[in-house]
Formats: sequence, C-alpha cells, structure tokens
Amino acid sequence: MLNKEVPPPYKDNVNYVEDLTMMGGRRFEPKVEHKFFYRDLDLDLNKISDDLHREYERIKNAEMRGVAPFNREKSYTEFFKESNSISTIKSREYNVFQMHYDWAHDLFTAVNQMAQEACEYYGVNFNDYRFIAQSWFNINSKDKGGKLHFHDHTRKDYGDIAFHGYFSVSAEPSQTHYDVDGVLKVNENKNNRAILSKTGYPHAQGDWEWDGPRITIAYDVIPLHTMQQEAFLKMPILEETDKLWEQHYNPLPKKF
Repeated sequence: MLNKEVPPPYKDNVNYVEDLTMMGGRRFEPKVEHKFFYRDLDLDLNKISDDLHREYERIKNAEMRGVAPFNREKSYTEFFKESNSISTIKSREYNVFQMHYDWAHDLFTAVNQMAQEACEYYGVNFNDYRFIAQSWFNINSKDKGGKLHFHDHTRKDYGDIAFHGYFSVSAEPSQTHYDVDGVLKVNENKNNRAILSKTGYPHAQGDWEWDGPRITIAYDVIPLHTMQQEAFLKMPILEETDKLWEQHYNPLPKKF
C-alpha cells in the first residue's frame, strides 16, 4: 500500500527582490488553475535504465566531462545531498538532453511540445519567452535511502513563467506530491510518462518501499530572460559551486 503521509512542509526562507527593475519589469500572474501536462511515450525503458546506470557511474567517478568530484571536505557546497543520488547532487553540472541517445532526443521533443501546450493554457506566447531547458536524472532505492522533500525550481522573484517536470523510467508504484496553493495534490507515477507543471508549486517525492531502483529524468524549462536578469545573476551561491547560469541548457525551438 502506498504511504499517504504528507512529506515535511515546504519552507521558503528566501529574501525576495522587491525592485522590479532587477527583473526586467516583467511579472507573470496565472489567471487559470494549476494543471499537469503529460505525454505517454513508447521508449525502451530497459535501455534507458541501462544507459542511466552507466552514466551514473561516470558521474560518481567524475569521468563525465564538466562534472567535478564530490567535495567531501566542503560537502556544504554540494546540492541536494539529502537525495543520496550522486546524479541528483551533480544535477547542475550536466544535461541529459545533451547526451547522445535517441531516447534523450525523443524526450526533449516531448518536453518542447508540452511547454508549447502549457503556454497556450496559461495564455502566453511561447515564442516570446525563448525557453531553454536543462535535465538530470535521479536514481533512488530503498537500500541507500534518501529523497527530496518539498522544494521548487525557480524563485518567485524571477517574475517569468517557468516549468518543471519529470519522466518516469522506473517509478511505479510511487507518488509525487505537489503543494498547490496549500492543497496537497498527488500525482500517481506511470512509467514512460512525461509530466510538466508550472513552477511555483513545491513538490516532493513520495516514499519508495519496493526492491530495485526508482529512476526518473527531471527537467527545468525556463525563459532565457530569467538567466539574463540582474536578480538571477546576483543570486547568492555557495562557495566553489558552479554558477547556475553556466552553459548546461538547450534552447527550445520556436514555433514557425
């Protein structure tokens, strides 16, 4: 039976920027209810799992170009350590969409389609935002423990509309919890399904109580404008970590 307990509450301690000029003077406010966008794909999940396990070892051993070894002396400089997944901890240092696999290309195409659908739903022009995307993968297990509790992927003071989602490689049966304006919304994970949600709604992994790994591929879709604004560039970062605006993003093609 799935564990229905709600994960620890989301704690937002960020000091938001109040000067709109630092955000380019742009502010998106949704006028419709939250909605999940999804695509059911037909990808070879066994191959994806094998590929990701191989990439996991490359990341763990710092063999992937651009990925630094885990900093044991200053572990506070590493992100998302509570996940106990090195591919999650190093998520800002690589991009799944830049891996040379057919399935990565197919997933990127699905994300682009969902982003266009989401923009239509929220009443914004997809082309105006020049979206860029970055992706990483998570491998969790009951044996090693660890998971991410409520968190979000863009700060509220950025102003722009942005999206986050994930693709389930091996995530059945499990749940992902969303805090939608104070109401818990539970998403039942389905393998081979890609999900996209507007950011601003913190989410958390449900419990994984089964043998074998829980594998998902996550992705952020944000406007280029977000990366360019002063509020983003002045965001405080931890010592010796990669700056968040380094070149780990793919541009989503415009609609023509």
